[in-house]
Order: sequence, then C-alpha cells, then structure tokens
Amino acid sequence: MSKENILAELKEYTILDHMQASQTPRIRALPYLIGPEDIDELNNGTFLQTPQSVKRVVMRTAKSKGLICRSRKRQLVDQRSYCMHVLFTYAGLGYTHIGRLFKKDHATVIYSIRKHQTIGKDFEYIDNIKEISNFLKQYIITEQ
Repeated sequence: MSKENILAELKEYTILDHMQASQTPRIRALPYLIGPEDIDELNNGTFLQTPQSVKRVVMRTAKSKGLICRSRKRQLVDQRSYCMHVLFTYAGLGYTHIGRLFKKDHATVIYSIRKHQTIGKDFEYIDNIKEISNFLKQYIITEQ
C-alpha cells in the first residue's frame, strides 16, 4: 500500500463524524490514532513524514495496546521492543528519549532494539509482534 493510498484513507476517515448512519466506514481501527494535529498534517501533506507524526501514531498505538506498563509478559515485552525499534529507526529518537516514553531505562531500550535486530527470525517473537507490526507497517512503514 503506497503512502498516497494511506493518506487518502486517513483523510476519508476524518470525515466519518459527518457520515450518515447508513454509510459504513472503510477504516475502523483508527479512532484513537487521529487527533487535531494529525488532521492539520493530513491537510498539509506532512502526515507520517515527520518524526513527530510517527512518534504520535506509535505512542497512541502502544498506549491503546497497554504496552506502557510494568508487565514482563513475553508478548507485551516483544511488542514493546518492536515499538521501540520503530521509534528508533523511523522517528530517529534516541535511547533516552524512547526510555522516557515507555518509562524504561535507556539500557532496556538498547537491549530491546538489539533483541529485535538479532532474534527477528525467532518464531515465537514473530508471533508475539505480528498484530502490532502488521498495523504499524500498514500505516507507517510503507514502500518508498
């Protein structure tokens, strides 16, 4: 899916509040992702093209999935690691900044990013991050 298609779908979503009850929306998973600043960026054509925009979408997704917590359940830890990897790679944030967002130490962030890079082919890890990675790939990590 190209970035233009994603932007078109997100622009379409922003008018859902004004839709008739008989109309069915094409995007149902985004109500917690779209904010007023995102609508401004959609109109300017800069949505998901700036580090701040990527950071907002990833953090809203992480909060909605309950990843900003102290839980050490394997699935949550793996999903949190993947989000940290996306913030480091696509938003260009530093280890300390990512650590503050997730309420973790910078060493934990370094470990998480390295873990994603080294055991990215582990089947259990792939299963744990499948849902969140598919969602983020659909909206952020698009073909260039």
